[in-house]
Amino acid sequence: MYGSLRGLFDTDGGFYNKQKGYNRGIIDFYTNSPYIKKDIIKLLNKGNFKFSTSRYYIRVQDQKEVRKFLKLVGSANPKTIIKYNHFIEKGYIPKISDIKKYLNKIQLNDLPFKG
Repeated sequence: MYGSLRGLFDTDGGFYNKQKGYNRGIIDFYTNSPYIKKDIIKLLNKGNFKFSTSRYYIRVQDQKEVRKFLKLVGSANPKTIIKYNHFIEKGYIPKISDIKKYLNKIQLNDLPFKG
């Protein structure tokens, strides 16, 4: 189950700042497909995750839930791994320009990553 959710997260989701100026990370899925949205919701419900939905987005915003998601589901996306590790270590998500610098430094031997 978590492998399917990880695949959807890595292709249709991401780890982002909740808002500029806030040190809160969110899990965010975006899709135009009602079928994919339905599948994401079903998998999140199976994992007992708390989430919210809007027309195109599905979000896990509670910080405990975000950590639970990344611990159980993880990611195989190097950018997500960098963002999450940086968020845990320093309390904020780095800028895109900084992520590109970190990409050259990480080892990708242990994918998928789980926080």
